[in-house]
Amino acid sequence: MNNSDEIKQANKKALPKFLLIEVIALIAGGVIGFVGIMALLSVGEENATAALARAGTVFAVGVAPWLLAACVAAQLLCGLAFTAKVKAILATWDGEDETVSDRADRVLSTAMWISSILVTLSMFLFAAFYSVGFAVSTGSAARFFGTTILFLAAWVISIRFQQQYVDMTKRLYPEKKASVYDMRFQKEWFSQCDEAERAAIGQCSYRAYRAVNNACIALWLVFTLAGMFLGTGFLPVLAVCVIWAVGQSVYSWWGRRLSARGI
Repeated sequence: MNNSDEIKQANKKALPKFLLIEVIALIAGGVIGFVGIMALLSVGEENATAALARAGTVFAVGVAPWLLAACVAAQLLCGLAFTAKVKAILATWDGEDETVSDRADRVLSTAMWISSILVTLSMFLFAAFYSVGFAVSTGSAARFFGTTILFLAAWVISIRFQQQYVDMTKRLYPEKKASVYDMRFQKEWFSQCDEAERAAIGQCSYRAYRAVNNACIALWLVFTLAGMFLGTGFLPVLAVCVIWAVGQSVYSWWGRRLSARGI
């Protein structure tokens, strides 16, 4: 069997499953669209849009600042708890026991992940606060300055604890020398990784790339339906498509570049 026959057989084997998924997706989309249209007709498009706008204003002005304060508190408490836990682990490390070092590494990875999620959530809440317009968000000076200070505090606390996490990681891996305050930190850190670490980074990056692609597809569908039924406009879809296109373009560009290098 030549390569052409193998390709045809692979396509023939995969085609039925692909068509089944497409049909199911089409039926599900049709059902969701029909239910959405019927619900919109029963409520009225203007009433639904007005209700959504009111809910957005209530969330932005009355809820987002408090959630932002909770993010700052969580950032601080988690940072203190994780640094204390890692310090306790490192205090028992003799510099050679891989069981202890692996445990500290797992705790540090969890700490960095939670810190990043809290920063992302803080950015969303800060943007949500201003989404109702400058006039509304600045209606109360205390709320305006308080929200701004909380947002800055979230960043400062995150940077401070992430610096500690990185410094602790460098204790586990003395060959790491990059400073978290260096604008080229990620590049320097990657250059100091060995082959196994780079392979792990590549696996994680590929899985993240696939997850982002799937998330973009889901968000494109959600925002398309929201534009149809709720009048949210095209900006949400545009934002998702820009992120999607950037990810695809960077992946393809580096694929060609690394292929040219023989990697």
